[in-house]
Amino acid sequence: MRRIGGVAIALVLALGAAACGGDDGDDGEDGEAGGDATEAQAEAGDDELASDGDADYVDALAASMTDGISGISEDAARCAAKGMVGIVGLDTFEELGSPEDLVGEASAIDSLVLTEEQARQVYETFDDCIGARDYLLASFAAGDMSPEAADCAADALTDDLVETFYLGIFQAEDSPAYVEATEGLLEALLPCSVL
Repeated sequence: MRRIGGVAIALVLALGAAACGGDDGDDGEDGEAGGDATEAQAEAGDDELASDGDADYVDALAASMTDGISGISEDAARCAAKGMVGIVGLDTFEELGSPEDLVGEASAIDSLVLTEEQARQVYETFDDCIGARDYLLASFAAGDMSPEAADCAADALTDDLVETFYLGIFQAEDSPAYVEATEGLLEALLPCSVL
């Protein structure tokens, strides 16, 4: 999703060249994020969170979540998209524009502002369906992060930091929550070198 991935990539690109003293161990996992999404999660996305009438917006959101970001399975993206449409509501997405307006560089999703409770629910949905931390790491990789910097970022991303980022990223850009989300992530990743 451009809102999450775009901000994450921008922060990665803004980092300095300070090196992160990493170890030689490979703590990262290969493959697609969200590959372990359970059937129960997928069913919850289908039955509880979005109706059939929301299908076009679910498709567009799922496409937005994987646009330029590799390693996110289609099933995981659809699970998160269904949850998000159910949480935010079809009316809100219709106000942003057509489903096509949610995909691409100038995505209407960038103007979406959620309540604190909605943001928490979206975070929990991302975490259940894709893995909130995994999605951020996939977004960093889309910013051409070096393997050493990726290892450093994986070590730097604590659960609290990831949660704070997701809770703030859908607030207004001048809100304290948004500033805390972006500045906190940038500070944590600053020691990681980006080539």
